[in-house]
Amino acid sequence: MLIELRDKRLTHLIEKEQWLDFTVPWKAGGIDPTHLEHREYLKKFADALCDRLLQSMEETVKIPRYQWESIYIISILCTFM
Repeated sequence: MLIELRDKRLTHLIEKEQWLDFTVPWKAGGIDPTHLEHREYLKKFADALCDRLLQSMEETVKIPRYQWESIYIISILCTFM
């Protein structure tokens, strides 16, 4: 069902270059941050999400990231995710 949603319904809504593709092995009970592979997946996912968020904000306001005083908190939060 999720594969159909991704491949058939969302492809026309989101540009392909905006997609992030992650693979994580299935484990009963879902994502388990105590499991090494799941922890690595969560780290990669959080890093990619923060990078995209900061990139999007930079593109929106069209100023270099180093000039953002109000965005500084987000950068700090993303560093600790």
